[in-house]
Amino acid sequence: MKRFSEIDDNIKQRFEFWKYREIEELYDYKNDPHALNNLVDDPNYQLVVEEFRKVLKKQMQNTQDYVLEAFNNKDDIIFLNRWMDDQIKQARIRTKTLKWKRPQNSSGSTKQNNKLYQIPKDTN
Repeated sequence: MKRFSEIDDNIKQRFEFWKYREIEELYDYKNDPHALNNLVDDPNYQLVVEEFRKVLKKQMQNTQDYVLEAFNNKDDIIFLNRWMDDQIKQARIRTKTLKWKRPQNSSGSTKQNNKLYQIPKDTN
């Protein structure tokens, strides 16, 4: 995409937009099918934004979503950067400590399948 953005202005605009994402986004796909005009800060959409935030937060609480902490601190960029750094560190640790067995998964759909990975037995 980057290479094409150098020769096509439409792709360049989309690529630049993609590179620098916002914390929250809201689009009117009917009038903005390429999602270039973020409406999250538009005063005309504040009631919609607040309702979506409320519904999302409730869903995150109900599902014990680990991203809830970041959601609750979405206006604190320092917190978010630290939180993201921690997530990256944890992911690196998981890649070294979990034995992924997805290719052998015979349980069907991944939906509600908690057998996609197993924690290796302690070798000490």
